[in-house]
Amino acid sequence: MPEWWPELEDASIVLRGSFNPKIFQPTWFDHRELLRGEEVESVENLVSIPELTTFTAGWLTLQATSVIFQIHSASW
Repeated sequence: MPEWWPELEDASIVLRGSFNPKIFQPTWFDHRELLRGEEVESVENLVSIPELTTFTAGWLTLQATSVIFQIHSASW
């Protein structure tokens, strides 16, 4: 990275809208090559019910409800 590039320790993105939290499974991210296989296999704290999906996969923590999609990354 260039010297001027900021050092980020973490970042979050929150989207508000209309979501189907049930689709945001770790395997969904794997099929779209957004998570690696080993990250999907090491998923922790997976909760997936019609109103909520949440999990941690390596660098990513995700929470999705019908009105909010939030991702948080740890250390870049």
